[in-house]
Amino acid sequence: MSREKGVIVIISLLLVISTFAVYWQVSNHGFFNLDDPYYVVDNRHVNGGLSSEGLAWAFRFSKAGDQSYWHPLTWYSHMIDTQLFGLDAGKHHVINVLYHAANAVLLFLLLAFMTGAVWKSAFVAAVFALHPVNVESVAWIAERKNLLSTMFWLLTLMAYYFYARKPGIFKYLAVAALLATGLLCKPMLVTVPFVLLLLDYWPLQRVRLREEENGIFKAFWTRENMKLVYEKIPLLVISLTFMAVTSLSLAAAKQNLTSQAVPMALKIQNALTSYGKYLGKLVWPEDLAIFYMFPASIPLWKVIASLGLLGLITYLALLTCRRVPALIVGWLWFLGTLVPVIGIVQGGIWPEMAERWVYVPSIGVYLAVAWGIPCMVPSFRGKGRALACVAAAVLVALSVRTWIQLGYWKDDRTLYNRCLEIDQRNYFAHYGLGIHYQDQGNQASALYHYKQAISVVPVNPAVLFSIGNIHALSGEMEEAVAYYEKSLKIYPWNPDLRVNYGNALTSMGRLDEAIDQFTEALRMIPYHTQACNNLGIAHMKKGSFHKARECFQQALEISPGFPDAARNYREASSALSRAEREAGKIENAIGTGGGDAALFVKLARLRLQTGDVQGAYSAYRKALALRSGAVDIMYELILAYAGSREYDRAIELLQGMRESQPDSAEVPYNIACLYARQGKIDEAVLWLRQAVDKGLDDMDLIRKDPDLKGIRETAFYWELVEGSRAAAPLPGSQ
Repeated sequence: MSREKGVIVIISLLLVISTFAVYWQVSNHGFFNLDDPYYVVDNRHVNGGLSSEGLAWAFRFSKAGDQSYWHPLTWYSHMIDTQLFGLDAGKHHVINVLYHAANAVLLFLLLAFMTGAVWKSAFVAAVFALHPVNVESVAWIAERKNLLSTMFWLLTLMAYYFYARKPGIFKYLAVAALLATGLLCKPMLVTVPFVLLLLDYWPLQRVRLREEENGIFKAFWTRENMKLVYEKIPLLVISLTFMAVTSLSLAAAKQNLTSQAVPMALKIQNALTSYGKYLGKLVWPEDLAIFYMFPASIPLWKVIASLGLLGLITYLALLTCRRVPALIVGWLWFLGTLVPVIGIVQGGIWPEMAERWVYVPSIGVYLAVAWGIPCMVPSFRGKGRALACVAAAVLVALSVRTWIQLGYWKDDRTLYNRCLEIDQRNYFAHYGLGIHYQDQGNQASALYHYKQAISVVPVNPAVLFSIGNIHALSGEMEEAVAYYEKSLKIYPWNPDLRVNYGNALTSMGRLDEAIDQFTEALRMIPYHTQACNNLGIAHMKKGSFHKARECFQQALEISPGFPDAARNYREASSALSRAEREAGKIENAIGTGGGDAALFVKLARLRLQTGDVQGAYSAYRKALALRSGAVDIMYELILAYAGSREYDRAIELLQGMRESQPDSAEVPYNIACLYARQGKIDEAVLWLRQAVDKGLDDMDLIRKDPDLKGIRETAFYWELVEGSRAAAPLPGSQ
């Protein structure tokens, strides 16, 4: 082994050892309540390890609430961890550190091979390994996608280095394959073709600038250089294809919407100031937080200052691009690779900035510093040793700061309290603490932090959902339903929200609405065990034993060991058998004695319980034949039609009742309710107006009747209900 190769091996080992030494404390850390449950702990496809079902799920496009954007290899990585270590969080953390150390070594080898400058390459890799801005990517298990995609990013660049030395079709295919593999981990690699073009200029020196041209863009515009651009087109097509796939997956998962509209002007302003803030964090990594609130506004002077800073650095980099090419390459690397996450296009709850997003872009800054500063510092005796001492001091300082920062990531409470030390109004930290205290059973503290969060951002659907859960646990169902409905208006694609909303409605006896919510949750996620079970409970309470048993059976098919579903299945089966036996006895009695209306009504009810809807209709009609015009029987048949969503038949019966009860306000009111259930607002308002004209004056009923929920935004409703409130006398007045 040559001396140089020996040095490379030793540096690589030192990078691994130093990375593990600084990050080892994460082996005692647990899972966080932010994203880790979704990615690992509570994800049934992942926490069971490798399986054919899980592998198929990872590659498919999902529905809302099922998964986030499409990154199947990231899911595979988590599945392998749970296969090997179960839910031992410490070992999952160690794997993250291993990926980070591997990335540092790959970066070192890549730069050493490309530039031949071993020590500068070592410095860049060491800063990358030890800089505290990377703590978020490493100490957070859910950020495995960042580490894994970066590994393939660097492998793609390494393959391109070998291709550039001696181009060939198989080497190019290796570059394309590694790029596609990285994009399967995270779509951040879409800027790789741009980075390869930068590397063509330096350090690969495939780009030749015309000496006679002063402007760099004119100097670049040659036939040979354009061939290098054309060379990247297939890679660009791959990147754009994966961008389209990612957009489609986000749309399928309903993750392409923000909780509040952000004006484009503010997005651009934030993008400009964020570049400056990222540079500040890289130079002086203080007050690092897991979430930075997106600003409501940005002072113009900050935007101008940031734009001036970016323009000045760009100008200086262009000015020295021939003498110190690393400056322009590193700077454009930083600017370009941040573009996908700079916030012009947003999804979900978008922060002002995030350290995890600068994991790859920061490499460009380290490159510019490592190659730029030695060129800028005037020569003097001992310059090399002085710079080495400064570099060593920087690495020690970064290591200490990283160790301290890792301490904030030891558990949820410490992490979020640190965020609140930096910004007391950080609603995201309050929300995280609320989840932490709720998991600990401390509902009062959880509610306090949720209320603090909602005071800052009133339209956050996750916080509204959590407050609803607190009220539900306290038995305050009306309050819970109010918060669930607010959350649903903002983000209706959360299946767990619909399940909890359905539970609250079930406890309030609003069974039809509860059934609608459970059914919608199952439409989103057909394997949602709790939704299946709770839908069965709602059907049981409604007396539909046949439907209930089907739901419990479906829940057991999804989760064979689910004890609640097994117990409920036995109860539903027993109730169904009793109903069938009782129906058989009544049929025998009718066959023997001819029967009367009461027996046919009882038979109809039993037929509804056993799922024989047509048999129930027939029995009701026979009862009506024996008791023509019986209002109570007609209403039971109307409810049976409505329960089966046969609204037209129910309305037809009510229309017939108008002839015998022309002055009844109840009949047009019920017709209004049936139209409102179908979302036919104009018809519902028309019939409600008729009910009011015929004497309906129970405004409390109109306010609270869930069937009329759909018309509560109409002008007539507000005129009617709010007008009655204004006209009502004050308590104690005459």
